[in-house]
Amino acid sequence: MITEPQLETREPQHYVAIRAQVTQPEIGAVLPPLWPEVFGWLGANGLAPAGAPFIRYVEFDRSGTMDVEVGVPLGAQIPEPVEGNQRIVPGVLHAGVYATLTHTGPYSELMSANKALQDWAAARGIQWRYTGDAAHSVWAGRLESYLTDPAKEPDPAKWITVVSYLTKAH
Repeated sequence: MITEPQLETREPQHYVAIRAQVTQPEIGAVLPPLWPEVFGWLGANGLAPAGAPFIRYVEFDRSGTMDVEVGVPLGAQIPEPVEGNQRIVPGVLHAGVYATLTHTGPYSELMSANKALQDWAAARGIQWRYTGDAAHSVWAGRLESYLTDPAKEPDPAKWITVVSYLTKAH
């Protein structure tokens, strides 16, 4: 089940993450085990998460490999990026207008939720914001935020995920 897409304005949000490269079939096995490492790093550095953990899709290449970040947002009390280490990288989710929808159900349905958001935006002439040069485009903000912890809610039909894409100014 997905909600009707909407536009929402967001402020910049600092975060920490582990960067990884995966293919679509590898996501479920490779990425979820990285969150405990990110949360452990936060705890060891006296920092608390300020929202749901997320996957930030950075770049897709023609071979089907995705460059992603498995991240956790930091609170407004962190006005500057924190210093990570060789594994944990700091970042900032860009401020701006995001197209969003909420999906309830198993993660295997998230490709359909992403397509629904993309189709909704295309029908309205909404375009996504990218960074980089003409030969190397990077998503400026494409996220899936996981509001439900599967360890606390074992029924995948009840898992809630917010899909968000940063739009070009319009």
